[in-house]
Amino acid sequence: MSHDRRSDEVVVTVSDNGFGVPDTVASRIFEPFFTTKEVGRGTGLGLAITHRIVEAHGGRITLEKTPGGGATFVMRFPAQQASARRTGSAAGAFPSPALSILVVDDEPDVAEIVSEVLTESGHRVAVASSGRAAMEKLVYRRYDVVLSDVRMPDLDGPALFELLEDRYPDLLKRVAFITGDTMSPAIRRFLERCGRPYLEKPVVPADLRRLVARLGGQDGIRDGGREGGV
Repeated sequence: MSHDRRSDEVVVTVSDNGFGVPDTVASRIFEPFFTTKEVGRGTGLGLAITHRIVEAHGGRITLEKTPGGGATFVMRFPAQQASARRTGSAAGAFPSPALSILVVDDEPDVAEIVSEVLTESGHRVAVASSGRAAMEKLVYRRYDVVLSDVRMPDLDGPALFELLEDRYPDLLKRVAFITGDTMSPAIRRFLERCGRPYLEKPVVPADLRRLVARLGGQDGIRDGGREGGV
């Protein structure tokens, strides 16, 4: 990894020494859900999420040729905009009190990104890798907001929501979902039936902070529906 700050932009370059990226793959590498891994071994969201985060901060990311093999990703950010963001801060843009948030997702990369965005906004974040792990955490602690994936092993989002209805009904108005599978008829029916807000992966940080600020309000979100545009 290298870092180069110029007068008008900040440039971050990340390279590896692997096999590189074929031209047929390079044109699609930032597409959501595009993956060259075997079924069940990759979600195709890592680079798509990175792309959206970089864009959300006013930057751009490109894949460049690496002499001798490997892959090189270059991220460029406007230097003046970066300074403005630091002085204004994300917390100032979304003035909400610090909240305790439970993030439920079986994809470590997704959970890490969501946690990082929310932690930088001043919130306290805990992570559970499944609905069952989330229920175990709720035995010992209450959270202001619960953000859950829908499709997970062991205990998925719909099953978690049913358990919350039964055991912690007062928490339902503070629940929202983050999902990458809204094309599934079953999942769409569940989201419509439960009436809770949701974000589609890959998540834009500004949409995530806005959703949490609303959920953390005194009355939570009463009308449900899709939050923001992704």
